[in-house]
Amino acid sequence: MLDLFRRVPGTASSAGWLWESLCHTKFREGGTFTLKKMTVTARGVLVPSDETVSISFTRLEPQVFNSKDLLSATRDPTKYFIPFSGSNPAFDSFFRNESIGVGLQMTLASHHTLNRDGLRMLYGRLGMESAYERWFVFIIRKGSVFKCQKPSVLQMKRFKFLVG
Repeated sequence: MLDLFRRVPGTASSAGWLWESLCHTKFREGGTFTLKKMTVTARGVLVPSDETVSISFTRLEPQVFNSKDLLSATRDPTKYFIPFSGSNPAFDSFFRNESIGVGLQMTLASHHTLNRDGLRMLYGRLGMESAYERWFVFIIRKGSVFKCQKPSVLQMKRFKFLVG
């Protein structure tokens, strides 16, 4: 069904919603996920490298949050946080795993841009503690080719960028 929606121009956005829903379900269930680190090319874009990292976690309870909610309202490590806004500027969800905060962007696109305001919001939601690692993960279809504009120097310091 996903492939059918992607091929028909009038239903392409429905394919994105379906993909996002499938990804939300998979991540909320927990498990072990292998991700590829992204690296900057000579042309200044992020692409997946051959270097991988794994993350494991148990089932997470979904919780919708509003941008007006206090930062402390999105700190629970047992929750899978989904923004209330249907057009969030950079991420589709996030969660915490031990000392790592993970922001997820589900996409069917072969390339992506990063919204500075959205990354700033995610940084605040994940926590600004210096000992805390923050990952920004693009979730793409297996076998897809993907690239992303290079983030600012500040965002490269704040986040590790990965693809899965």
